[in-house]
Amino acid sequence: MPYYHIKDNGKIGFWSRRCSKCGKKWSIMAWFQYPPPKDMSKFVVERKEKKVKKPASYAKWADGIPGVGLFASFLPNWPRWVRILVVAQVIPIIGVLVWILM
Repeated sequence: MPYYHIKDNGKIGFWSRRCSKCGKKWSIMAWFQYPPPKDMSKFVVERKEKKVKKPASYAKWADGIPGVGLFASFLPNWPRWVRILVVAQVIPIIGVLVWILM
């Protein structure tokens, strides 16, 4: 768990033992003291931002065909050239599988 400086809420680096905001430095023995020094806290949990998935972009003509827009919104939001390359590789693979199974 990370340590934070109580006075200014700056994160204290593990190796440098220095506050990221005010620059105060602690001795190496501060890591081994229990309880930690009064101006350090190790019980503050760092908040992580959740990444929001952006909906995939697709051609506007797909909205006119039922179901195409819904299917396209589940696909990854890759650049157009990557999508074309993937489709160009998947179609022959499916064709070979169908030819082998028949």
